[in-house]
Amino acid sequence: MRLVVRLLGPLEVECGDRPVHIGAAKERLILVLLALNAQRVLSTERLIDTLWGEDPPPSAGVSLRVLVSRLRKSLAAAGCDEAIHARMPGYVLAGDDVDVDVDRFTALAARGSAQLAAGSAREAAATLRAALRLWRGDRLAESSETRLGGEAARLGEARLAAVELRVDADLACGRHAELVGELEELCRAYRLRERLWVQRMLALYRCGRQADALAACQQLRTTLADELGLDPGSELRRLESAILVQDPALTPPPASRRPQVWNLPAHHPWFTGRQEVLTGLRRALAESSGAVQVLYGMGGVGKTTLAIEYAHSFGGDYDVAWWVPAGNPALIPDRLTELARVLGLAAATDPVGVALPRLLGELRHRERWLLIFDNAESPSALTQFLVSGPGHVLITSRNPGWRDLASPHQVEVFHRSESTTLLRARLPALSAAEAEEIADSLGDLPLALAQAAAFLDETGTSTAAYLRLLATRAGEVLARGVPAGYPRPLATSLTLGVDRLATDAPAGLQLLALAAELAPEPIPLALFTARPDLLPTPLAGAVADSLALTDLTGLLRRRALARVGPDSLQLHRLVQTLLRTQVASAGLVDPRPVAARLLRAAVPADEWRHPAVWPTWRQLIPHVLALTDRARPLEGIEDDAWWLLDHAALYLQARGELRTARPMFQRAYQLARRHHGDDHPDTLTTAFDLACELWALGEHAAAHELNRDIHDRRRRMLGDDHPDTLCSAANLAVALWTLGEHAAARELEQDILERRRRVLGDDHPDTLQSAGNLATTLRALGAHAAARDLHQEVFDRCRKVLGDDHPDSLHLGDSLGTDLRALGAHAAARDLHQEVVDRSRKLLGDDHPDTLAVASSLAVDLAALGEHAAARELEQDTLERRRRVLGDDHPDTLQSANNLATTLQSLGAHAIAEELQRWIDSHKPKAVQY
Repeated sequence: MRLVVRLLGPLEVECGDRPVHIGAAKERLILVLLALNAQRVLSTERLIDTLWGEDPPPSAGVSLRVLVSRLRKSLAAAGCDEAIHARMPGYVLAGDDVDVDVDRFTALAARGSAQLAAGSAREAAATLRAALRLWRGDRLAESSETRLGGEAARLGEARLAAVELRVDADLACGRHAELVGELEELCRAYRLRERLWVQRMLALYRCGRQADALAACQQLRTTLADELGLDPGSELRRLESAILVQDPALTPPPASRRPQVWNLPAHHPWFTGRQEVLTGLRRALAESSGAVQVLYGMGGVGKTTLAIEYAHSFGGDYDVAWWVPAGNPALIPDRLTELARVLGLAAATDPVGVALPRLLGELRHRERWLLIFDNAESPSALTQFLVSGPGHVLITSRNPGWRDLASPHQVEVFHRSESTTLLRARLPALSAAEAEEIADSLGDLPLALAQAAAFLDETGTSTAAYLRLLATRAGEVLARGVPAGYPRPLATSLTLGVDRLATDAPAGLQLLALAAELAPEPIPLALFTARPDLLPTPLAGAVADSLALTDLTGLLRRRALARVGPDSLQLHRLVQTLLRTQVASAGLVDPRPVAARLLRAAVPADEWRHPAVWPTWRQLIPHVLALTDRARPLEGIEDDAWWLLDHAALYLQARGELRTARPMFQRAYQLARRHHGDDHPDTLTTAFDLACELWALGEHAAAHELNRDIHDRRRRMLGDDHPDTLCSAANLAVALWTLGEHAAARELEQDILERRRRVLGDDHPDTLQSAGNLATTLRALGAHAAARDLHQEVFDRCRKVLGDDHPDSLHLGDSLGTDLRALGAHAAARDLHQEVVDRSRKLLGDDHPDTLAVASSLAVDLAALGEHAAARELEQDTLERRRRVLGDDHPDTLQSANNLATTLQSLGAHAIAEELQRWIDSHKPKAVQY
C-alpha cells in the first residue's frame, strides 16, 4: 500500500488514502528522520544521537527498538506494514510505494532549474510552482526540535532558491507586473537576501517605475551598511548602473497574452492540483505536432476544468484557441463555422457546407491554433472534424475508446492532498481532520468536493451535520448547486445516465444496481457469470452470453458509469451511493438479496485454511464488508449476512489478521443470535468461531467461558459424538493444558481422538489435529519419545493428506521440531524448524502468527546450539513483529520477550536484559482462573 509522508509543513502521514496519527514526539521524530533519508539506511547511532543528544541513557538501544516497533505498529494498523525495515547498521524507510514530499520537491525543483537553463521559461515556471505547492507551511515538520535545525535550514534555503528560480522564470515570460507585489512582500520578509531585491528592481523597472527601482536599491544599500557593514554585491551594482542608463538589454520579453481569437470559458478560480497531468499533456502536444490528445474519465472528475486550465496556462503559445461543445454532434459544424467566420474565411451568409471545408483546409497549414472539443461521446462523431496539421486538438470525453484516433490521458479522482487543499482553500476555517473526513466520504471526486465546499460555505452547516446529510440524503445533497466549470450537479448528471440506461440497456442498469451494493473495489465478473440462475432478467441472459456481456460492459465503460477491466467491474463510491437511492424510483427489484446470494455462491468450497482459496477470498472480502456494513439495512439478507461475515472472518484468521477478524466474528455471532436464537446450530457455530478467535488473541478467560457454554449446549442438543461437540471438547482440552492440568488434558484428548477416529476417520483434519494435541500434552508430561513418535506419525499423515505447505502440516512440523529439541537433537530440531520457517514465510508471510511461532522455536534451537548472536537477532525481530501483530500483552509476545532476555543474559548484556525483564513484568497479566 502507498505510504505518503509529508514533511514540508506539519507532519502528515497516509497509508493509501487513510490518515495515520503518530502521537508520540520521539516516534514522529524517528519517522521524519527516516523519511528525510528515504531509501537510505540510517544508522542506529545517528538515530540515538538525534533522539537523545550527546548523553543518551544506557537503555537507548532498547528504547529505540521499542519506539520503532510502535511506529511500525501504527503504520501497520493503517495497512502499511512493510515500510520500515531493520538493515545493518540501523533502519530504512524503503519500498516502491514510499512517497516523501521532500523527494518530490527536490526532483521538481531540479527539473524546473534545468528547464529554465534550457530556455523553456513557461514550462519551468509551471514545474517550479508545482514544487512550491508541496509546501504546506514555511518550515520542516518537527523542526521545533533543535536537532533537526540543520535539515530545516537546508530545506528552507532550497525553498527560497526555488522561489527565486520561479520568479526568474516568470520574469522571462514577461510577467513582471504580476510579480511586483509578491516581490515587495518577499523583500520585507527576507530583508538581506540580495537576489530578491535584484528581481524586485528589475520587475519595477520593466513596469516603467525607474525611480522606484532605484529607491529599492538605495533601501537595500542602507540596510546592508547599517546591519552588516557591507556594500551591495556586484549583481545589484550592475543592475543599478543599467537602470540609470536605461540599458536596452533590460527591455522585457513579450508578456503572456491571450490568443487573438479566443472563446474559451473563464478560468476556474479554485483550480487545484493536476500539475502532473497538465505537464504531461503540454509535453505530449508540444512534442507531437498534429497529434490529438484526449482527457477521459468518469463524470465529475474534472476533465472540462482541466482543459480550460490548460488553455489559460498556455494560451500565450496560440494565436487561435476555440472551444467546441461536442456533447451534441449535430451542433459541432455550427461552432466550427463560427470560427471560420471569425477568421475571415467565410461570410455570414455562407452555409456550413462552404465554411467548414475552408476552415479545415486553413488549419492544415496554419500554425499556433488550439481546438478543444468538450464532452465528445464517441470517436465516430468527431472523425470528420479532426485536422491533420501543425496545430493542437484536445478532446474531453467519458469514453476511453479513442486510442485509434488520439493519445489518451486518463483523469482520475484527486489525490487526497489535492482534495483537502481545495476544501481548505474554499473553507479556511475547516480543520485538516474535517477536510479528510469530507474528502473520504466523497471519494475525492472533484465535482462532489466543489459542491460540498459551496454547500458548506453558503449554508454554514457544520462538517458533522453535512456528513450526516450525506449518509442519509445523498441524492438531495448532491443535487444542489452547479460549481463553476461543471455543467450540472453530480446527482443530476448520474440521473440522466441512469434514465438513459433504463431505456436502452435495462440489463446494464440491473448490473449497476447489483454493483452498487458491493464495495468501490474491483468486482470479479465471475461473480455474475458463474450463477446466471440467481440473476433477474434480462441481466441473466446477458451474462450467460459472453459476447452480450462484453457489449454490456463496453457500454458502461463508454459512458463512464463503471471502470471495466478484463475480468472485473468497479464503481466509484458516490456513484454507488446515488445508484442505491435511485433504484427504487427506477422500479427495480431490491438488489441486496441477489447480491448476498451471489457472494455466498462465490465462496470457495474448500476450507478457508487452504491457501489455494485465499486469492478468491481476497477479492470477496471488501464486498462482503460493504454489503454487511452496519450503516446499511440487513432486512431480507440476515441469514446470508451472518454466514458471509463468519466465513470471511475465518479466512482472515487463517491469514493471521486476527485483529481485523475479531469484530467480524462478533458481529456474525450477534446477527446469528438475533436471527436464530441461542441454541440454533448456526448460532453455536458462530459462537465457537468467536471463541477460537478470542483464544488466538490471548483472551483465554473470555474464550474458555464462551466455549464451556457452547459445549454444554452442543452436548445437550447434538450428543457427545457429534463433530461440532467434539470441536468444543477439543477447545476445553487446550484450556486444561494451558492451566497446567496436563493429566486431565491427556485424558480428555485421548477420548476426543478415539471418538473422532470412529466418527470421522483417521485422516480427517480434525482427527489429525486431535492426535497432534495429544502428542503435545505427552511432551508436557515428560513422555518426549512418545510425543515425538506420535507427532512424526501425524506429521507424515498430514503432509500426505493436506500437502507439505498446508498450515496444519507446518504447525505439526513446528511441534515435531520442539520434540526433537526436548530429546537433545538440537541440530535436527534447528534444521526442521528452518525448513518450516522458510515454507511458512513463503506461504503465510513474515508477520503471520504461525510464522512467528516457528521463528521463535528456531531462535530457541539456535540458543541451545550456542549460536547466541543469531538467536538474539531472530528473537528481536520476532518480538517486534509479535508486538505489532498481537500486542504487548499477548502471551506469545511475552514469551518472545522472555526468550530474548535469556539470550541477552547469555551474551553478557545484563543491563539490557534486566530492563527488558522489567518491561515483561509490567505486562504480565494477573492469574486467570477458568
